[in-house]
Parts: sequence; structure tokens; C-alpha cells
Amino acid sequence: MGEALVIDRVPTVAEVWRHGELWVGRADLSKDGHEPAIPLVVTIVARGLNYEGVQFTFIEDLRPFLEQRRRMIEETLARGLQARSIPFVPLGVDVNRAFLEACLRLSGRSSGAVIIGRAPTRRTRPRVSLEEYRALRQAAVESLSPIKRRNDAYGAVASMADQVSELATYSSWFDEDDALQNLAIDETLAHVVHGDVVSSQRAQEAWEVVRGVRSRPQQRLEIDRLTDAQVAMLRDAGDSYLARVQWLSEWELWARRVREEPTLGDR
Repeated sequence: MGEALVIDRVPTVAEVWRHGELWVGRADLSKDGHEPAIPLVVTIVARGLNYEGVQFTFIEDLRPFLEQRRRMIEETLARGLQARSIPFVPLGVDVNRAFLEACLRLSGRSSGAVIIGRAPTRRTRPRVSLEEYRALRQAAVESLSPIKRRNDAYGAVASMADQVSELATYSSWFDEDDALQNLAIDETLAHVVHGDVVSSQRAQEAWEVVRGVRSRPQQRLEIDRLTDAQVAMLRDAGDSYLARVQWLSEWELWARRVREEPTLGDR
């Protein structure tokens, strides 16, 4: 409907559409009674502003507006930096290990255990702030950047974080046995960061399959209704659920072997 919109102190007929606090106005200054006529169409979209109190004017120089906007941004950023302390990573710290340990401290392992029907452990760990987590993640990526391309470094760090977080959720031995947990983290770091062949090599390779499968859209299937032949075919095709089962099984076998032969992880 036509309503008056004041542009440069001249009431101009504008089409206005309203929806709650949102309104849109459109005025054609080449007609609609605007004097003098200007070949210009003005469109305004606003939320929460009183339409009747809005007025517009022409300006010849944008510099004062842009300079004031820059000052406002700088003042806002300065206030934010003063109010929040930026965590730093001390020199000499293994940032990749520190980041993985931060992932475990940040992740809700107890809620994850309850979801899958496993009793959560009673052991508590000091929490990590989101700022500290982000600082460690960035430091881990930067530590790998000289070795890998930037995107590959991000992918490697994300892969390690996802693997240890899911091990904490789905594997009771990882969450309950400090020695095995530390050794599994060591093995993951050696495999991903340094490219070493480790005693948990089959589990590491199985995780790479899980990651690869998840990058492709998968159809959800009811596994208990499939025949053995269908299950085998799906495993070969890289079904997400079965790939994860295979990965967890490889880690379980590795943990059992380490318990039986403690020196296995030293190889």
C-alpha cells in the first residue's frame, strides 16, 4: 500500500510491506510525486524501527560516515580484547598431544556413554575453556603446516581429535585405563604426525576407512535384518556403521594384545 516516506525532507509515496517488526519500503523517485524527479529507486529493509520515524537524506561525501564506522569498530575490538584474556601456548609443549587431551576434557564423555548404554566412569578431569581449546587447535594446525599442506594439516588435526573423542565414548578401556589411553594417543600421534608404522596400524587404517565413508552420503540400513552375504557386501562397499564396528574391533584387539604383551606399544 502507498505510504509517505520522507526522503531529503520531501514526503514521497512508497510501497510498504509489513510482517511483525519487519517492514520493507520501496520508492521510485523518478515518479510517485517526488519533486524534483530523480532517476533513482530507494529500497529499505528494517526490523524493529518505527516506520513513521524514519527519514532519509542525500549525502555528498561518504568519508565522515566511513571514518566514524571504522572508529566504532576499533573501539569495540579494543574493549573486547581488554575484557578477554587470550590464552597462549607455552614453548616446549607438545601441542598435538595437549590438543588431544583438551578434546577429551572438553567432550561430554559421560553423556556419550549413557547414550550408548555404557555406565560412565566416575573419574573427573579439569575442564578446559573454549578459548584454550581453540588456541591449542590452532597451534596444532600450525605445527603440522611445515610438514603438510594447510588443508591437510587441518584434516589431520580434525581426524586425530575425532578418533580420540569417539574412542572415549565407545571404548570402555580407553576411558578407564590411563596407561592404555596414553599409549593409544601416542600411537595416533606417531601415525598421523610422523607417518610411523605403529602397533595399532590396523586400527589406524580402519579409522581412515571410517573417515572416508563418512565423507560420502550413506543410506541408513537396519543391520539386524541383513543376511551374512549382504553384511559382507556392505563391509566391502564401506558402510558407515560396519566401518565403525570394524574400527572399534581393531582397537579392542590392540588393547588386548598390549595387556598381554606390555612391550608391544614400544615397537
